[in-house]
Amino acid sequence: MKRSRFAKRVGRHVAWVLGSLLLVGSGPTLEAQQRLPVLGKARAARHQAEKTIPWNELTPEATAKLRRVLQDTTVFRRMPEETIECDPDLFVFLVRHPEVVVNIWQHMGITRCTLKRTKPFEMEASDGAGTKSRVELVYGSRNLHVLYAEGSYSGTLVTKPVNGQCVMILRSRVQPGQPASPAQTRITGTMDVFLKIDHAGAEVVAKALNPVVGRTVDNNFTQTMKFVEQIAKVARVNSDGMQRLALQLDQLDRNVRDRFALLTARIGRNEPAGGAVQSATN
Repeated sequence: MKRSRFAKRVGRHVAWVLGSLLLVGSGPTLEAQQRLPVLGKARAARHQAEKTIPWNELTPEATAKLRRVLQDTTVFRRMPEETIECDPDLFVFLVRHPEVVVNIWQHMGITRCTLKRTKPFEMEASDGAGTKSRVELVYGSRNLHVLYAEGSYSGTLVTKPVNGQCVMILRSRVQPGQPASPAQTRITGTMDVFLKIDHAGAEVVAKALNPVVGRTVDNNFTQTMKFVEQIAKVARVNSDGMQRLALQLDQLDRNVRDRFALLTARIGRNEPAGGAVQSATN
C-alpha cells in the first residue's frame, strides 16, 4: 500500500513538473487509457528523442545537466500526439510563459499552484502540497522546446525528501492547409520525458512508477493542449472579454501581461500571425 501511495505521489510530482511548464498543473482531469509502448518501440523512441536535442546550440552548463538525466534515466515516456486549433504565435508564447495560465487559474480560484519567474528562462513552482520545482527553458525555437526541471517532494509519505530531475522535449508542427483564421491553424504536438529519481531503489520502483506516471502525464498533456486551444478560441470569439481578463492577471510581470493582451487582441482582429519567433537558449 505504501509503495502504491508513494508511486502515485511521484506520478503527481512528475505531472506538476510538466504542468508548471505546459499549463496543466492541477486543472480538471480527463479519463484516458494507459498507453505503454512495448520495449522495442520505447527504446527506438528514446533514441530518436535524444537525437532531436540540438546539442551544438546548448550552453556547456545546460548540456551537462541534460546528459546527467539522459545517462541515468529512471523512466522514459513519449506522449501521444495531440492536434489542436491555435494561433502559432500564441502557442509558442504560452509554452514559454506558463505563468499566464497559472495566474488565470488563480484568478478563477481553482488551483493552489504558484509559478514565479526568477530569471528570463527560469521559474520556481510549487503545488501547495509539498512539491517544489525549478524549471528552465534551455532551448526554444518555433517547433522545438527543450526544458529541464529539478524538484523535491517532502511530505507524510516519505521520511526524507525525494529529489528528481526531468528533461522534456516538446516538438510541434503546423499542419499544411491552414484555414483563413490564424487562431484556427492546426498544430500537432508531442512530448518526450526523461525522468531521473534520486531515491534508493529507484530502479526497483520504476515498474510501479511507469503505469502511474504514464496515465498521469498522458492525461496532463492532453489537457494542456486542449486548454491552449480554448484560450485561442476565446481570444477569437470574445476578444473584449480576454482583454478584461488580461488586466486582472496581477501576478505577471507587466511586460508579459501586456504581450499577452496584445497577442490576444491581434487574434480577435483575425490578423495573421507574425511568423517570426525568437529562438531562446539558456
